[in-house]
Amino acid sequence: MASISLFPYSVVQQISPLARDNAYKRIYSSKTTRITVNAAESHVRRSANYEPSSWSFDHIQSLSSKYTGDDYVARANTLKDAVKTMIRKAGNLLRTLELVDELQRLGISYLFEEEISNLLETIYYNYYEFPEKWNKTDLNLKALGFRLLRQHGYHVPQEIFLNFKDKNQNLNSYLLEDVVGMLNLYEASYHSLEDESILDDARDITTKYLKESLEKIDGSIFSLVSHALEQPLHWRVPRVESKWFIELYENRGGASPTLIELAKLDFDMDKNQNLNSYLLEDVVGMLNLYEASYHSLEDESILDDARDITTKYLKESLEKIDGSIFSLVSHALEQPLHWRVPRVESKWFIELYENRGGASPTLIELAKLDFDMVQAIHLEDLKHASRYVSYISKHNDI
Repeated sequence: MASISLFPYSVVQQISPLARDNAYKRIYSSKTTRITVNAAESHVRRSANYEPSSWSFDHIQSLSSKYTGDDYVARANTLKDAVKTMIRKAGNLLRTLELVDELQRLGISYLFEEEISNLLETIYYNYYEFPEKWNKTDLNLKALGFRLLRQHGYHVPQEIFLNFKDKNQNLNSYLLEDVVGMLNLYEASYHSLEDESILDDARDITTKYLKESLEKIDGSIFSLVSHALEQPLHWRVPRVESKWFIELYENRGGASPTLIELAKLDFDMDKNQNLNSYLLEDVVGMLNLYEASYHSLEDESILDDARDITTKYLKESLEKIDGSIFSLVSHALEQPLHWRVPRVESKWFIELYENRGGASPTLIELAKLDFDMVQAIHLEDLKHASRYVSYISKHNDI
């Protein structure tokens, strides 16, 4: 987006080069000194010292995303209903936990907080509350359930993993082929509390095991293991992680088309909302859009809408801003730049520009010098006009 112009209309270009040169001779030159300013023949766009906005006009137009339309909202609601049915009919314990994990990693679990909360409460009291319950489950179920339940505030003790090592403190042989179980134990170990040595040992053993297993596995499980070894799930940024996992999940066997569609749709809708929110924080960008909207032609409804939205936004932003940007916004709301008298506007802007940080001394000096020179020319012309009026008046009296 273009920056706010330094001088709204050219002061330097309002008088011809010859007239300006003669003016300098009359006003500023002596017998020994002469100052000459060559005015550019073509109009040159001036610029203030704001950093260029990252929002181009085309990009602003693109933010009117299709993902905000009623059809897409309705489709998202339909998909959510379908997923709620999936949750109710998940069936066995492993599939239920896997579904909750998929919803979390796809970034859509927040849409089903109540359903997931009720589900995990039931699972905790039926399978993980006491040792006699969890002893009946295998390592994969223990680890996956442990991680999900701890994430949701349930206290599952570390002793659930007492039997993953043999008498020699090595990994039990029956676990050597269970890559998924070891991966879940690895992820679970990062939810340890202080002095939970069983989980500390589990982290060391599973890290070594998973690194060695990379040579023997492929496909989606290879991607999951290598991704986890780079950084455990517990340390990752959820929204970034969900983008990665959506792509992985879509390309692996047995993926649910409903979950894929909802995850993609939700991600795009959320991204669009975030972009619009970010735009609303760009006061300079919104101010430029406000000024641009006053250059609309007939039936340009996008610019009409932009004018309404930016006017409301800029009025509300006055309470949050100060300094030169406050002056620019309040000045623009009084009257847009397109409607102002250029000469009067330049005088106001010279003062504002001089007092803000980062102003160019060269531009300030030239602007002041040019303004004074033009004022002097106008005074000279006014004197001539006054004499002419006086002369006419005398002759009329005669």
